[in-house]
Amino acid sequence: MRFLRWLTWTAWRLRHGSRFWLYVSVGAAAMRAVGRLLREPEARANVDLRRGDAIEVRVLDPDRR
Repeated sequence: MRFLRWLTWTAWRLRHGSRFWLYVSVGAAAMRAVGRLLREPEARANVDLRRGDAIEVRVLDPDRR
């Protein structure tokens, strides 16, 4: 994903120079948008722990939920 971000940024900076870089910029931006739509959202949790506390993390199969 970082490569697409770099490609989009580079093409955006150079787009005034040629039509090719404009097309590269549009294509890279479209690929990033599609990637965001297809990616599964990340699960995050913030927990305050005191000394001696522990967390148990379990991953369940999607069928068992």
